[in-house]
Amino acid sequence: MGAFSVQQLKEMALALGRSGHPFLWSMRCRSSVDTDLEKILPDRFLARTQAWGLVLQSWVPQAAILGHVAIGGFVSHCGWNSILKSVWFGVPVLAWPLYAEQRHNALQLVRDYGLPVELCGL
Repeated sequence: MGAFSVQQLKEMALALGRSGHPFLWSMRCRSSVDTDLEKILPDRFLARTQAWGLVLQSWVPQAAILGHVAIGGFVSHCGWNSILKSVWFGVPVLAWPLYAEQRHNALQLVRDYGLPVELCGL
């Protein structure tokens, strides 16, 4: 349920590639989706962005990453633990809830507290 489609992943990759900004993308694919990044992402995306971007297909130490001085923002699904960590470390959040309580968390944080920026109309 809480996963992006292959088309969404390609669109995100295009935006990251065009941004020219350094990024770390932790991507865990559903078992029903081919997990070969070369097949999922746009042509030569990994090669074109290797100088400033890193795509991982595994769990990452979120607290250690969000606590790093180089982190300028966090695109979050708005799970409560992710929100707490980003607030603790003062990292700006772009809210992109996927399912379950994440939408409620995002609504509350955007509308009541003004903490994250919403990606689209919540």
